[in-house]
Amino acid sequence: GRLQGLRQGGDARQRGLLEARLHDPDPAVQALAARALGALGSRAAVPALLARLDEGGEPAVRAACGEALAQLGEPTGQKALTEALGASRYPQVQLQAALALADAGAAGPDTAAAKLLGERLARARPGDDDVVQILGRRARRDVVEAEIQAQVDQPEGPAVVVAERL
Repeated sequence: GRLQGLRQGGDARQRGLLEARLHDPDPAVQALAARALGALGSRAAVPALLARLDEGGEPAVRAACGEALAQLGEPTGQKALTEALGASRYPQVQLQAALALADAGAAGPDTAAAKLLGERLARARPGDDDVVQILGRRARRDVVEAEIQAQVDQPEGPAVVVAERL
């Protein structure tokens, strides 16, 4: 639909509207705008995303900018996502950063992102759908499967439940 048209056409006016939303008073809107710019796939958005990242602010916004930059192939994006993994006061930001790194192929078995995903899997319980849905929907299956395999040694453990759901 409209997003596909923006990707193909590279509509500078629409990109400009999203870039302006990077400075919206609501951090949730800023994060959505950053993710939308990454989804557009236009490298022309890189300068605006880098500028917003450099401004600091809410960890969720910084992680969203990092995610968008990583989608656009900008190395700074992976660095920002790796930094977001250390935001221990914000577990949802950590999870989003780990998933974005996994999506970008930067979450091999010995990385902090893979370890965080493994910890989340190990703590998952039947009915803990938000973690399972996020992992099942967003993470690279090979990363998730590697973490599940590491947990399978505990046959009664929660990883078995997660593996069955994926």
